Amino acid sequence: MKATMARFNRLYPFSTVELSDAADAVNYIYSGMVTTVQNATSLVGYAALDMISDPLDLFAQINEALCTAEEFVKSTSTEVDKVRLISTGIAEVLTDAFGILRSIVIDLEDSMSTFDSSLNLIDDINNVTPGNVFKVLNKFKLAKAIGILDAFKSKIEIVQGQVADLMSQITSSEQLIRSYTSQLTDAFSTLNAPLYRSYNALMKASDSFTSEIASTLTKLNTATVKFNDKIKTFTDDIIGANVANITAATNEFVNFYKYFLDTLLPNSQEKFETVASWTTDSVQTAARDVLFNTYQTLDNAIRNLPPGSTCATKYLTPLVKTLSTRIPSLSSCLSSLDSTAVANEQAVILKKLLKDRLYYPSLWTDAITGVTSKSSATVRRIALSKILAKTPSSNVDIHQPALADTYSIFAQLVSNFNSQQNRVTMCLTLKGVDYSALVISASNAYFACIKRA
Repeated sequence: MKATMARFNRLYPFSTVELSDAADAVNYIYSGMVTTVQNATSLVGYAALDMISDPLDLFAQINEALCTAEEFVKSTSTEVDKVRLISTGIAEVLTDAFGILRSIVIDLEDSMSTFDSSLNLIDDINNVTPGNVFKVLNKFKLAKAIGILDAFKSKIEIVQGQVADLMSQITSSEQLIRSYTSQLTDAFSTLNAPLYRSYNALMKASDSFTSEIASTLTKLNTATVKFNDKIKTFTDDIIGANVANITAATNEFVNFYKYFLDTLLPNSQEKFETVASWTTDSVQTAARDVLFNTYQTLDNAIRNLPPGSTCATKYLTPLVKTLSTRIPSLSSCLSSLDSTAVANEQAVILKKLLKDRLYYPSLWTDAITGVTSKSSATVRRIALSKILAKTPSSNVDIHQPALADTYSIFAQLVSNFNSQQNRVTMCLTLKGVDYSALVISASNAYFACIKRA
């Protein structure tokens, strides 16, 4: 039994609170039976053969040991309640056994008081041994003591048998639950790779899109600076005199575009990051919901083991195996999420905007092509008029309708992502319902099997 207890305790802590509490009860009961109760009865047995010890001292030890044993037996009710969560049947047997054991201990205490009183029948107390005390007892009293010890031995064997059964039940439950937990945990961990790929794809698309945004500003700024450098070469009294006004207008044109990009870029980055985080959270949450429902079913089921082992093998083992193969498929819902397509679609619109914006520097350049500070005043005035006429101001409604339209880029980006996210959510919901139905069906079949067993 000691070796069995040692192997049993090596499994501690167990997978559930109930199993761990029941294991604590096993240790408490086993330890109490071995050290406390058996110690008391062993002293009674040894006393019948003891020809050396002082009877007063020995019987005092016996009485103290029996009192301790009685206290232990009374304290077992709390431990039996822990056992009841695992096995009602074993708990009932233990309750009955400990009730009888308490009566036995009380009977032994009464018998020991008889032994104490028998000391008065012996003339020379100084030469008396515990064995002599037993010899002077009449046959009835001696038979009663032996009968009590036999009854005690019988109940001890019952308790030890129940403890052994309980250990077997806990061990079987632990092995099953660890097997189930291992399979489901492995299945959950397989989601890491696809979620990692999905997250990286989103962030890569985000980097690509934000780079596209930054590059459009660079290209427009480069074209504008190139024109400004040319216009600054004029030193005449018409174009040269208006260089400051011209560059102020062209720079305002670029700054207005930059203002738009400064709004679009961080908002777009945030949206990509939000979707990336949502992707991981939504799939893992769906998987956790399935695992939670499954663990609840398994937690309820293991309390019926080992009698329910056959039912568990028939219904719960296939359930865990099925879920272990299907949980990884939750990541397939991410196929509805195409971040690259969303980014590329808006990048096309952004390129069209850039093309529209670059058209203005080309018009400015065309206006001064072939014109110098020495050209006729008429030619220079016409060139100046063309430049100023084709330089939009901040009046967006009149001069920059194309730029105003592109404010919808971010809104469309969000809309496209929302549409894809809705499809992912629907896919995860349908799979979650399907998996939950499997759990409910297996649970019902298992408990129906238990009732028939």
